Amino acid sequence: YTEEFGLFLVELLEALLVIGLKYTDSFTKLTPSMFTILTLPGSMYLLARASSVLPIGTAYGVWVSPVPQSIELYT
Repeated sequence: YTEEFGLFLVELLEALLVIGLKYTDSFTKLTPSMFTILTLPGSMYLLARASSVLPIGTAYGVWVSPVPQSIELYT
């Protein structure tokens, strides 16, 4: 495990989080809501681990980078 691989997982989890938000239907559907709620802490934990080695600006930039693309693709 490397922090760079962890940052890749952060990107993946963040994209899944945004996609999951679409299917929660304002958090009225249980399964997508639970998936979305459980994805966020994992993403933040991996971001914290990666930022302990990488500059925070780089880690944060990578963390938020899939969000606009996910919103554009799945809305």
